[in-house]
Amino acid sequence: MNQARSTEAKPRKAGARAEYSSPAVDKAVDIIEFLASQGESVSITAIADGLERSVGEIYRIVLALEQRRVVSRDESNDRFRLSLRLFELANRFPPVERLVQVARVEMDALARRARQSCHLAVAEVREITVVATRESPLPMRYSVRMGSSFDMFETSSGVVIAAFSSEVERQQRLKFVKPAARAALEERFERVRAQGYEMRESLTVSGLSNISVPVHSQQGKILAALTVPYLEQTKATLEPEGVLALQIAASARMTKGLG
Repeated sequence: MNQARSTEAKPRKAGARAEYSSPAVDKAVDIIEFLASQGESVSITAIADGLERSVGEIYRIVLALEQRRVVSRDESNDRFRLSLRLFELANRFPPVERLVQVARVEMDALARRARQSCHLAVAEVREITVVATRESPLPMRYSVRMGSSFDMFETSSGVVIAAFSSEVERQQRLKFVKPAARAALEERFERVRAQGYEMRESLTVSGLSNISVPVHSQQGKILAALTVPYLEQTKATLEPEGVLALQIAASARMTKGLG
C-alpha cells in the first residue's frame, strides 16, 4: 500500500512544477538579465521594448527590484541600471567568499612585488566577473574595476578558465560562439593547457599585455583566473616572465590555502 501511494505521488509532483511557475519571477529575471546586458542606464520604456512587453507588465516589477536594491534609479533622468546588490550577494556565497579571502593576501603581495595591478575573475556560464582586485603601487597603472563582467572569450581570464574546464562545460560555452570562431578558440585552449597560462597582447587596450594563470581547488577543479594586465613602464622593473613566475607561485599558494 505504501509503495502504491509513493508511485502515485511522483506524477503529481512533476506536474506541480509547471503549475507553480511564476510569471512575475520570470519577468523579474528577464529584467535583471536585460539590464546586465546594457552599458548604461535605461528607461522603463527601453526595458519594455527590449523585452517585447508592455510598460504596464514590468513597471511594478522594476519598482519592486528597486525597493530591494537590485536595481538603482538615476533621479536626474528616471533611468534604471543594475546595482551591485547581486555582486554583494554572490560574494557572500561561501565558495566565492572563501576564495576571495584566501586570494587577498596573495594579491597584495603580487601587486607590491610585481608593481603591477592584478585581478581575480570567476566564471558563470558565458561571462566572467571580477571578484577581487589589487592596484599597482606605482602612480601610473592600469586596473580593472571590481564587479565588472565581460564576455568570457573577450578576456584572457575567461579563456584560461574555459581551457581548464571540463569538456562538457567548454562545449556548452562554445555554443554561444559563432562557428567560424570556434576552431581558433579550441587552438587557443590547447596552447593554454600545454603552457599552463596565457600571455598575450590585449586586444582592447594598446600597449598592454594580459598574463593570466588558473587557480585550482585541491581536487583539480578550475575555480578562477588570476590575471595581471601588464603595463610596461620604467619603474616596473620586472619583465613579464618574472611577473608570470610570481603569479604561478601565488596561484599554488591559493590552492593550498583553500584546503
